[in-house]
Amino acid sequence: MVRHQGRPAGGRLHRGQLAAHCPARRGQRPGRPGRRARRPRPHRTAAVRRLRAGGQEPAPRGRPPGAAGTRRRRRRVGGRPLPRPAGAVRGPGRGAGARRTCGGRGRRPARAVARTARRRHGTAGRPAGRAGHPGGGGVSTDLAGLPVVVTGSTRGLGRAFAEALAAAGARVVVNGTDPDRTAAVVEGITARGGTAVGCVASVAGTGAGTTLVDTCVEAFGSLGLMVTNAGVTRDRSLARMTDAEFDDVLAVHLRGTWDCSRAAVRAMRDTGGAVLHVTSGAGLFGTAGQTNYAAAKAGVVGLTRAMDLELHRHGVRVNALAPVARTDMTAVFETGAVGHALAFPPPETVAPVVVFLASPAATHLHGQVLSFDGSQLSVWTHPAPAATWQRPAWDADAFAAALTDDVQQPRHPDRWGAGIG
Repeated sequence: MVRHQGRPAGGRLHRGQLAAHCPARRGQRPGRPGRRARRPRPHRTAAVRRLRAGGQEPAPRGRPPGAAGTRRRRRRVGGRPLPRPAGAVRGPGRGAGARRTCGGRGRRPARAVARTARRRHGTAGRPAGRAGHPGGGGVSTDLAGLPVVVTGSTRGLGRAFAEALAAAGARVVVNGTDPDRTAAVVEGITARGGTAVGCVASVAGTGAGTTLVDTCVEAFGSLGLMVTNAGVTRDRSLARMTDAEFDDVLAVHLRGTWDCSRAAVRAMRDTGGAVLHVTSGAGLFGTAGQTNYAAAKAGVVGLTRAMDLELHRHGVRVNALAPVARTDMTAVFETGAVGHALAFPPPETVAPVVVFLASPAATHLHGQVLSFDGSQLSVWTHPAPAATWQRPAWDADAFAAALTDDVQQPRHPDRWGAGIG
């Protein structure tokens, strides 16, 4: 061990020893030329006593009320300092170096800041061993006994969702418009040791949501999860699309989702539960030749967020998933009939995210829109302005100056093709 010459073994010097060991002029801090020593603060001990006794230390001049004593070192995640809260503003009367507070109410709690950083930088820094929580050891997706309804579950993604949920222990209501297909899926689940019943109904029909929920309650006693997956397409360019083609798609995707969600929420009013809406990339950024489908799926996203605001405080979690998989709906993109040929993963590779969202490990997720293709998982942000201008009055010249060619243009992923005739 290396010690400074003449310094005691303890390493620290008493105030009385500073002059002997530090040749700098009086008042300078040891080892840092040109730095003056901190001034004594006799008020600090008294302030600590007041705070411990439940009192309030007066905030220093220029800081908003409630901000006293809130300054701390920022926590770190993965070796990086956590970002300051988004939207933070400076306190009144402070300069460019002022400490920022969130809305003038003091800093966000450290846990909230840590959650923000984990979303941006990954799960590094999450405490280990939190059972049933992402990032902890042994995350459980056991759904033993969970009563579930999956609409449109006789083929494609819906069937994969129903089979995966049943394999995880859920009791599933399989739904479709074809009795033979519905029975086949139910038989397949029960043959593998799962529990399932069938309900033949079109979600576009009046009261279909109530019929599905009643079937679940009669068979399993309650409803814990509603997955609104049923869908149809009537692809055509806008100029050639008929009223019926537009109405058919919205009746299934948007009105059907709303009707099933309403029936589910009525059943979950006292017990809580979860609703998972299936949306699409078409509803997030649009697809040419699918104005009906894109409008319906965008409506599902809006429905998800509105329901979350209304129902989360009542114990009902609402999320949306935009899956990417090989289905009847994506066949037109795989054949190369629209743009270049694309490859999609099988539905079974997407189903695990539905099991996770249904499990106790996901109880902290609500009001979220996710996309998943079996390998890439994304969380889509809530809409936010790409650019903002503020003027006391606007005229044509002002609009032209703001809305130039530099304004961000919409970005459309190539994988969804160029358009449909």
